Amino acid sequence: DGESRMPLLGAVGPLQFDVVQFRLKSEYGAETVAESQPWSVTRWVDPSIDEEILLSKTSYATAHVRDDLGRLCILFESAWNLEYFARQNPDIPLHNTPPVIPSEIANRKD
Repeated sequence: DGESRMPLLGAVGPLQFDVVQFRLKSEYGAETVAESQPWSVTRWVDPSIDEEILLSKTSYATAHVRDDLGRLCILFESAWNLEYFARQNPDIPLHNTPPVIPSEIANRKD
């Protein structure tokens, strides 16, 4: 319900979290704590959608986050929650992968 800056790490399976924690400890001496969260599906919101509109249309089973480039995403607890949201909000385009914003293309260093 509030805004905070907390890094989130998504992975395909629990073993990947263990590997990240092991590497952080062994390579950097960093102790970490992994806390499970209920979200299992991520979708990027089309950049044309105003965030205020989005906030008024999502439910308790979602979270709004920004990726490392500041693009707005919705985390859904399940595929069912995603499908329900998409049916209720056909005017809000969601993407399976991050949308490319023209300024990202101009600033890319390939």
